Amino acid sequence: MGLVSLAWSLALLLPRAAEAGTGVAAAEAWHALLIECLPFATLLLALYTAAGGVHLQGGSAGTPTGNTAMLPLGVGLGLLVDTTAAAVVVIQLLLHAISHRRHRMHLVLFLVVLVANVAGALTPLGNPPLYVGLLRGVPFFWPATHLLPHFLVLTTILLAAFWVLDSRLAVTEPPAPRPGRLRLRGWSNVGFILMAAAAVLAQGFVHPGSVVLLGLRIGVERLAAIGVFIVATEVSLRFTPRAIRRANDFVWHPMAEVAMLFAGIFVTIGPLAPLLLLTRDGSGQPIPLLYFWLSGDCRRFLIMHRHTWCSSTSPASGPES
Repeated sequence: MGLVSLAWSLALLLPRAAEAGTGVAAAEAWHALLIECLPFATLLLALYTAAGGVHLQGGSAGTPTGNTAMLPLGVGLGLLVDTTAAAVVVIQLLLHAISHRRHRMHLVLFLVVLVANVAGALTPLGNPPLYVGLLRGVPFFWPATHLLPHFLVLTTILLAAFWVLDSRLAVTEPPAPRPGRLRLRGWSNVGFILMAAAAVLAQGFVHPGSVVLLGLRIGVERLAAIGVFIVATEVSLRFTPRAIRRANDFVWHPMAEVAMLFAGIFVTIGPLAPLLLLTRDGSGQPIPLLYFWLSGDCRRFLIMHRHTWCSSTSPASGPES
Protein backbone atom coordinates (compact mmCIF):
# COMPACT_ATOMS: atom_id res chain seq x y z
CA MET A 1 0.00 0.00 0.00
CA GLY A 2 2.85 2.37 0.80
CA LEU A 3 4.46 1.83 -2.60
CA VAL A 4 1.12 2.26 -4.39
CA SER A 5 0.45 5.49 -2.51
CA LEU A 6 3.95 6.77 -3.25
CA ALA A 7 3.70 5.84 -6.95
CA TRP A 8 0.46 7.75 -7.48
CA SER A 9 1.76 10.72 -5.49
CA LEU A 10 4.83 10.93 -7.71
CA ALA A 11 2.72 10.43 -10.84
CA LEU A 12 0.95 13.71 -10.04
CA LEU A 13 3.72 15.60 -8.23
CA LEU A 14 6.36 15.18 -10.95
CA PRO A 15 4.24 16.83 -13.67
CA ARG A 16 3.39 19.55 -11.14
CA ALA A 17 7.12 20.03 -10.49
CA ALA A 18 7.82 20.23 -14.23
CA GLU A 19 5.09 22.86 -14.61
CA ALA A 20 5.64 25.08 -11.56
CA GLY A 21 9.04 24.05 -10.22
CA THR A 22 10.32 21.50 -7.72
CA GLY A 23 10.04 23.92 -4.80
CA VAL A 24 6.37 24.62 -5.45
CA ALA A 25 5.49 20.93 -5.76
CA ALA A 26 7.43 20.04 -2.61
CA ALA A 27 5.81 22.89 -0.67
CA GLU A 28 2.33 21.80 -1.72
CA ALA A 29 3.03 18.19 -0.71
CA TRP A 30 4.45 19.28 2.65
CA HIS A 31 1.45 21.55 3.25
CA ALA A 32 -0.92 18.65 2.55
CA LEU A 33 0.93 16.31 4.91
CA LEU A 34 1.41 18.73 7.82
CA ILE A 35 -1.69 20.92 7.71
CA GLU A 36 -4.31 18.37 6.64
CA CYS A 37 -3.06 14.78 6.74
CA LEU A 38 -1.39 14.87 10.17
CA PRO A 39 -4.49 16.13 12.08
CA PHE A 40 -6.63 13.60 10.20
CA ALA A 41 -4.26 10.68 10.83
CA THR A 42 -3.71 11.45 14.52
CA LEU A 43 -7.47 11.77 15.08
CA LEU A 44 -8.05 8.38 13.48
CA LEU A 45 -5.16 6.92 15.48
CA ALA A 46 -6.61 8.11 18.79
CA LEU A 47 -10.12 6.93 17.99
CA TYR A 48 -9.03 3.57 16.60
CA THR A 49 -6.77 2.90 19.59
CA ALA A 50 -9.35 3.92 22.18
CA ALA A 51 -12.20 2.07 20.45
CA GLY A 52 -10.05 -1.05 20.33
CA GLY A 53 -9.99 -0.90 24.13
CA VAL A 54 -13.78 -0.91 24.46
CA HIS A 55 -15.51 -4.29 24.41
CA LEU A 56 -19.27 -4.84 24.42
CA GLN A 57 -20.84 -8.15 25.45
CA GLY A 58 -24.39 -9.47 25.63
CA GLY A 59 -27.46 -7.51 24.66
CA SER A 60 -30.42 -8.50 22.50
CA ALA A 61 -28.49 -8.98 19.24
CA GLY A 62 -28.79 -12.33 17.48
CA THR A 63 -32.42 -12.12 16.36
CA PRO A 64 -33.53 -10.00 13.38
CA THR A 65 -35.16 -7.45 15.69
CA GLY A 66 -32.19 -7.40 18.04
CA ASN A 67 -29.68 -7.04 15.22
CA THR A 68 -31.73 -4.23 13.68
CA ALA A 69 -31.90 -2.46 17.05
CA MET A 70 -28.12 -2.62 17.47
CA LEU A 71 -27.44 -0.87 14.16
CA PRO A 72 -29.05 2.44 15.26
CA LEU A 73 -26.93 2.19 18.42
CA GLY A 74 -23.85 2.10 16.19
CA VAL A 75 -25.19 5.00 14.13
CA GLY A 76 -25.75 7.03 17.29
CA LEU A 77 -22.23 6.31 18.49
CA GLY A 78 -20.91 7.33 15.08
CA LEU A 79 -22.71 10.66 15.32
CA LEU A 80 -21.45 11.38 18.83
CA VAL A 81 -17.84 10.24 18.59
CA ASP A 82 -16.64 8.80 15.28
CA THR A 83 -17.62 6.27 12.64
CA THR A 84 -14.33 4.39 13.08
CA ALA A 85 -14.71 4.04 16.84
CA ALA A 86 -18.38 3.09 16.57
CA ALA A 87 -17.75 0.43 13.92
CA VAL A 88 -14.87 -1.10 15.90
CA VAL A 89 -17.01 -1.32 19.06
CA VAL A 90 -20.26 -2.58 17.51
CA ILE A 91 -18.98 -5.08 14.94
CA GLN A 92 -17.47 -7.44 17.53
CA LEU A 93 -20.73 -7.47 19.49
CA LEU A 94 -22.80 -8.27 16.40
CA LEU A 95 -20.42 -10.89 15.00
CA HIS A 96 -20.42 -12.68 18.35
CA ALA A 97 -24.22 -12.51 18.57
CA ILE A 98 -24.69 -14.15 15.14
CA SER A 99 -21.84 -16.66 15.45
CA HIS A 100 -24.47 -19.45 15.34
CA ARG A 101 -25.46 -18.44 11.81
CA ARG A 102 -24.08 -19.49 8.45
CA HIS A 103 -25.12 -16.27 6.65
CA ARG A 104 -23.37 -13.29 8.20
CA MET A 105 -21.97 -11.20 5.35
CA HIS A 106 -25.10 -9.08 4.99
CA LEU A 107 -24.75 -7.80 8.55
CA VAL A 108 -21.17 -6.68 7.93
CA LEU A 109 -22.19 -4.91 4.71
CA PHE A 110 -25.07 -3.03 6.35
CA LEU A 111 -22.88 -2.12 9.32
CA VAL A 112 -20.26 -0.68 6.95
CA VAL A 113 -22.88 1.38 5.14
CA LEU A 114 -24.81 2.56 8.19
CA VAL A 115 -22.22 2.90 10.95
CA ALA A 116 -19.04 3.55 8.99
CA ASN A 117 -20.59 5.82 6.33
CA VAL A 118 -24.10 7.19 6.93
CA ALA A 119 -23.36 7.90 10.61
CA GLY A 120 -20.65 10.33 9.57
CA ALA A 121 -22.92 12.61 7.59
CA LEU A 122 -23.92 15.20 10.18
CA THR A 123 -20.97 16.39 12.29
CA PRO A 124 -17.18 16.55 12.19
CA LEU A 125 -17.30 14.45 15.38
CA GLY A 126 -18.72 11.58 13.36
CA ASN A 127 -16.56 11.75 10.27
CA PRO A 128 -12.88 12.67 9.99
CA PRO A 129 -13.28 13.96 6.39
CA LEU A 130 -15.80 16.47 7.74
CA TYR A 131 -13.19 17.23 10.37
CA VAL A 132 -10.84 18.29 7.58
CA GLY A 133 -13.65 20.50 6.27
CA LEU A 134 -13.96 22.04 9.73
CA LEU A 135 -10.24 22.82 9.68
CA ARG A 136 -10.71 24.58 6.36
CA GLY A 137 -13.50 26.81 7.65
CA VAL A 138 -16.73 24.85 7.14
CA PRO A 139 -19.08 25.73 10.05
CA PHE A 140 -19.45 22.94 12.60
CA PHE A 141 -23.23 22.57 12.19
CA TRP A 142 -23.35 23.04 8.40
CA PRO A 143 -23.67 19.30 7.58
CA ALA A 144 -26.41 18.72 10.17
CA THR A 145 -28.33 21.78 9.02
CA HIS A 146 -28.36 20.71 5.38
CA LEU A 147 -28.30 16.89 5.50
CA LEU A 148 -30.55 15.84 8.41
CA PRO A 149 -33.66 14.99 6.27
CA HIS A 150 -31.55 12.98 3.83
CA PHE A 151 -29.84 11.22 6.73
CA LEU A 152 -33.16 10.20 8.30
CA VAL A 153 -34.64 8.95 5.03
CA LEU A 154 -31.57 6.90 4.12
CA THR A 155 -31.20 5.42 7.61
CA THR A 156 -34.86 4.40 7.74
CA ILE A 157 -34.74 2.72 4.33
CA LEU A 158 -31.55 0.83 5.13
CA LEU A 159 -32.79 -0.38 8.53
CA ALA A 160 -36.04 -1.60 6.99
CA ALA A 161 -34.18 -3.39 4.20
CA PHE A 162 -31.85 -5.01 6.72
CA TRP A 163 -34.72 -6.24 8.91
CA VAL A 164 -36.49 -7.81 5.91
CA LEU A 165 -33.31 -9.51 4.66
CA ASP A 166 -32.20 -10.67 8.11
CA SER A 167 -35.68 -12.04 8.87
CA ARG A 168 -35.73 -14.06 5.64
CA LEU A 169 -32.29 -15.51 6.30
CA ALA A 170 -33.04 -16.27 9.96
CA VAL A 171 -35.81 -18.70 8.95
CA THR A 172 -33.22 -21.20 7.73
CA GLU A 173 -30.79 -20.65 10.63
CA PRO A 174 -30.57 -22.23 14.12
CA PRO A 175 -32.39 -20.28 16.83
CA ALA A 176 -30.47 -17.49 18.50
CA PRO A 177 -29.09 -18.11 22.01
CA ARG A 178 -30.78 -16.42 24.94
CA PRO A 179 -29.67 -12.78 25.23
CA GLY A 180 -27.36 -11.88 28.08
CA ARG A 181 -26.97 -8.70 30.03
CA LEU A 182 -25.28 -5.93 28.04
CA ARG A 183 -21.85 -5.27 29.52
CA LEU A 184 -19.10 -2.83 28.59
CA ARG A 185 -15.42 -3.31 29.41
CA GLY A 186 -12.86 -0.56 29.06
CA TRP A 187 -14.74 2.45 30.41
CA SER A 188 -11.57 4.53 30.56
CA ASN A 189 -11.33 4.36 26.77
CA VAL A 190 -14.79 5.87 26.50
CA GLY A 191 -13.26 8.87 28.20
CA PHE A 192 -10.40 8.96 25.68
CA ILE A 193 -12.89 8.87 22.79
CA LEU A 194 -14.80 11.76 24.34
CA MET A 195 -11.52 13.60 24.87
CA ALA A 196 -10.73 13.33 21.16
CA ALA A 197 -14.26 14.39 20.24
CA ALA A 198 -13.99 17.42 22.53
CA ALA A 199 -10.71 18.41 20.85
CA VAL A 200 -12.44 18.31 17.46
CA LEU A 201 -15.38 20.35 18.76
CA ALA A 202 -13.11 22.98 20.31
CA GLN A 203 -11.35 23.64 17.01
CA GLY A 204 -14.58 24.89 15.53
CA PHE A 205 -14.97 27.61 18.16
CA VAL A 206 -11.56 28.38 19.71
CA HIS A 207 -8.94 30.17 17.58
CA PRO A 208 -6.16 31.58 19.79
CA GLY A 209 -3.82 32.34 16.91
CA SER A 210 -1.19 30.59 14.82
CA VAL A 211 2.51 29.78 14.77
CA VAL A 212 5.03 29.07 12.02
CA LEU A 213 6.20 25.47 12.06
CA LEU A 214 8.85 24.32 9.57
CA GLY A 215 7.95 27.14 7.22
CA LEU A 216 4.16 26.69 7.41
CA ARG A 217 1.66 28.66 9.47
CA ILE A 218 -0.59 26.40 11.52
CA GLY A 219 -3.29 27.21 14.07
CA VAL A 220 -2.45 26.74 17.74
CA GLU A 221 -5.77 24.94 18.25
CA ARG A 222 -4.80 22.44 15.57
CA LEU A 223 -1.46 21.69 17.23
CA ALA A 224 -3.17 21.38 20.61
CA ALA A 225 -5.68 18.91 19.17
CA ILE A 226 -2.88 16.82 17.65
CA GLY A 227 -1.26 16.76 21.10
CA VAL A 228 -4.53 15.60 22.69
CA PHE A 229 -4.88 12.81 20.10
CA ILE A 230 -1.33 11.57 20.72
CA VAL A 231 -1.74 11.66 24.50
CA ALA A 232 -5.06 9.77 24.30
CA THR A 233 -3.42 7.13 22.12
CA GLU A 234 -0.44 6.66 24.43
CA VAL A 235 -2.46 6.52 27.65
CA SER A 236 -4.98 4.11 26.12
CA LEU A 237 -2.20 1.76 25.01
CA ARG A 238 -0.47 1.92 28.38
CA PHE A 239 -3.44 1.32 30.67
CA THR A 240 -5.92 -0.82 28.71
CA PRO A 241 -5.76 -4.52 29.74
CA ARG A 242 -4.46 -6.67 26.91
CA ALA A 243 -7.35 -9.08 27.35
CA ILE A 244 -9.78 -6.43 26.09
CA ARG A 245 -7.77 -5.82 22.92
CA ARG A 246 -7.47 -9.57 22.33
CA ALA A 247 -11.24 -9.90 22.67
CA ASN A 248 -11.61 -7.21 19.98
CA ASP A 249 -9.03 -8.90 17.68
CA PHE A 250 -7.16 -5.60 17.79
CA VAL A 251 -4.33 -5.29 15.23
CA TRP A 252 -2.47 -2.32 13.75
CA HIS A 253 -2.74 -3.29 10.09
CA PRO A 254 -6.00 -1.37 9.33
CA MET A 255 -4.59 1.82 10.87
CA ALA A 256 -1.32 1.49 8.96
CA GLU A 257 -3.19 0.93 5.71
CA VAL A 258 -5.40 3.98 6.25
CA ALA A 259 -2.40 6.17 7.12
CA MET A 260 -0.51 5.21 3.96
CA LEU A 261 -3.58 5.45 1.75
CA PHE A 262 -4.70 8.86 2.98
CA ALA A 263 -1.18 10.29 2.87
CA GLY A 264 -1.32 9.66 -0.86
CA ILE A 265 -4.85 11.02 -1.11
CA PHE A 266 -3.99 14.31 0.60
CA VAL A 267 -0.80 14.78 -1.41
CA THR A 268 -2.63 14.24 -4.71
CA ILE A 269 -5.57 16.51 -3.88
CA GLY A 270 -3.60 19.61 -4.88
CA PRO A 271 -2.53 18.44 -8.36
CA LEU A 272 -6.07 17.15 -8.98
CA ALA A 273 -7.68 20.47 -8.00
CA PRO A 274 -8.14 21.60 -11.64
CA LEU A 275 -10.73 18.81 -12.01
CA LEU A 276 -13.01 20.86 -9.76
CA LEU A 277 -13.31 23.40 -12.56
CA LEU A 278 -15.36 20.78 -14.42
CA THR A 279 -18.00 20.89 -11.67
CA ARG A 280 -18.95 24.54 -12.21
CA ASP A 281 -20.80 26.29 -14.99
CA GLY A 282 -19.80 29.52 -16.76
CA SER A 283 -21.07 31.68 -13.90
CA GLY A 284 -19.15 29.71 -11.27
CA GLN A 285 -22.18 27.88 -9.86
CA PRO A 286 -21.76 24.18 -8.94
CA ILE A 287 -23.28 21.48 -11.16
CA PRO A 288 -24.50 18.73 -8.77
CA LEU A 289 -24.68 16.03 -11.44
CA LEU A 290 -21.01 16.49 -12.31
CA TYR A 291 -20.07 16.40 -8.63
CA PHE A 292 -21.90 13.08 -8.40
CA TRP A 293 -20.23 11.47 -11.42
CA LEU A 294 -16.75 12.88 -10.81
CA SER A 295 -16.67 11.80 -7.17
CA GLY A 296 -17.97 8.36 -8.15
CA ASP A 297 -15.33 7.95 -10.86
CA CYS A 298 -12.54 9.00 -8.48
CA ARG A 299 -13.78 6.55 -5.86
CA ARG A 300 -14.00 3.70 -8.36
CA PHE A 301 -10.46 4.53 -9.51
CA LEU A 302 -9.24 4.34 -5.90
CA ILE A 303 -11.07 1.07 -5.20
CA MET A 304 -9.78 -0.48 -8.43
CA HIS A 305 -6.16 0.21 -7.56
CA ARG A 306 -6.61 -0.85 -3.95
CA HIS A 307 -8.06 -4.13 -5.24
CA THR A 308 -5.08 -4.51 -7.58
CA TRP A 309 -2.71 -4.02 -4.66
CA CYS A 310 -4.57 -6.53 -2.48
CA SER A 311 -4.65 -9.11 -5.28
CA SER A 312 -0.94 -8.74 -5.96
CA THR A 313 -0.02 -9.26 -2.29
CA SER A 314 -2.42 -12.11 -1.45
CA PRO A 315 -1.81 -15.83 -2.07
CA ALA A 316 -3.60 -17.24 -5.08
CA SER A 317 -5.19 -20.08 -3.19
CA GLY A 318 -5.66 -21.56 0.22
CA PRO A 319 -7.65 -20.60 3.35
CA GLU A 320 -5.85 -17.25 3.76
CA SER A 321 -6.96 -16.17 0.30
